Amino acid sequence: MSEKKNSLLRLFVPIYFETLFLMATGIVDTLMLSPVPNGVGAVGTANTYVSMFFILLMVVSRGMLAVVTQYIGAGKPGVAYQARQIALICNAVLGLVIAGTLALLAEPVLRWLNTAPALIPGATMYMRIVAVGYLFDAITLIYGSYLRAFGHNREPFTVAAIGNIINIGLNALFLYAFGWGVTGVAIATVIGKLCTLVIVAIVCLRRAPGKELPERESRKLILCRILRIGLPAAVESISYSVAMAIVVGFVNKMDPDGVNATALAYTQQISSFSYCAAFALSQANCFFVGWRIGANQMKECYKGTIKACLIAIGLGVGCQIILASLGRPLASTFTADEALIKAVQFALLIDIGLEIGRATNLVVGQALKISGYSLVPSVYSLIANALVAIGGTYLFGIVLGWGVLGCMFALALDEGCRGILLFSMWALKKWEKASIIRRGEAPVAATGEAHE
Repeated sequence: MSEKKNSLLRLFVPIYFETLFLMATGIVDTLMLSPVPNGVGAVGTANTYVSMFFILLMVVSRGMLAVVTQYIGAGKPGVAYQARQIALICNAVLGLVIAGTLALLAEPVLRWLNTAPALIPGATMYMRIVAVGYLFDAITLIYGSYLRAFGHNREPFTVAAIGNIINIGLNALFLYAFGWGVTGVAIATVIGKLCTLVIVAIVCLRRAPGKELPERESRKLILCRILRIGLPAAVESISYSVAMAIVVGFVNKMDPDGVNATALAYTQQISSFSYCAAFALSQANCFFVGWRIGANQMKECYKGTIKACLIAIGLGVGCQIILASLGRPLASTFTADEALIKAVQFALLIDIGLEIGRATNLVVGQALKISGYSLVPSVYSLIANALVAIGGTYLFGIVLGWGVLGCMFALALDEGCRGILLFSMWALKKWEKASIIRRGEAPVAATGEAHE
């Protein structure tokens, strides 16, 4: 079993640095775009909306991760390989559909969501180009998760580092040498993601087991199990992304020049360092949840997730306190506008409270998804997003006139409410009966429908 040669720390460290590298790359992109008129606001707005479509690809990848880890824990790695192959095909098809949709509907979507007029040209161009890169990301995620599920922890980080170094180098070339602005950043992003995909696919073919593993299941059964976990999880993710898109639409309505949208983009870039610690812990814990449930180690699964959650809260809040204390110098690296700097400073303070709920949602929410118990949490999260995130942003940001600070306050309340709900569900332990693997179930031979 892969858990035997791993620990939470051993998995966490490479995922953390990989995530940190990705976050740092986003900040570098923002710094590079700062001299470009409306560049930061355009890219930040486009990324919010593109992420909403990208979540659709997570239907398959999250379901695959649950299936892969649980079957590895149950001693059936050949079925895990089947799940990876099915996930690759599904994500490729979905990705092509989504990329085409974004290319055709980018500008109408931005206008429908009340994007500030000054940001629409840059955001439209960026969205159309970078949509292809999110397809590469989705397939890369499957390969990376599959490698980690079999205990290969360093390879995905190394590959991500190489891809993002390429991205930064091309950013500099296209921005400063060619003067392509937002378009250049989008092209560089896509090329960097393509390079990452090619390298990780080669590594996965060489390092992770595949066709030679004997265990097989019905392809239809595996697909149903992937979707059983992935679809409810996607409902939650889509509801969150739609909520964030509407929230950004409200922020864009707060002023005609996109000042509030730019302040929100700066705040999110700076706070990403706090986010990445909790995110990395949640991803590392996912593998243990799957392995342990597959091996029927429910007590260890429960305690391990609680421990990971507490560590994530401590790291996230501690990091955010440091960032908030350095708010002025950090904001000053992006802009010299005093109003923007002050808005970012106060938003970073509000984000301290937000990190408590977000860390809980990331760790416990992902654990519930991997366990297979995702429908009820998804419904509750959808309700919270609508009432608290969207309703709160409208009330505090627009009605009360708090601007971007009202938006941040509403988001902190949303994360907190969902965190309490998800933690309560984990404590009730109903997820213990949601395993996709029935005890005593035997895999079919590698023939007929199950043959690869």
